[in-house]
Amino acid sequence: MAAWHRIHIPHTCVFHAVNQTFLNMMLESGVQSRADCAIYRTVPDDADGYVYYFSPGAAEQYKGFLQFWGSTDSPEPEHLGWMRRIV
Repeated sequence: MAAWHRIHIPHTCVFHAVNQTFLNMMLESGVQSRADCAIYRTVPDDADGYVYYFSPGAAEQYKGFLQFWGSTDSPEPEHLGWMRRIV
């Protein structure tokens, strides 16, 4: 997993519960302070929920987590400075 990865949590009637479960599971997976491990969150262009971006280092660390949530490969996102950094 040497690419950026993304997970989209769509806004549905259970959005807040699903998003909170996602965050809790991510934190339980173990956050390590590695320089190459970064996770960002943003609202997609259509404002449908949240999109989480995992740097290549984070994708490696959270490999099983990304498989569970059905991540997709993604180019490095533009405007990282505009996104909220989670890790």
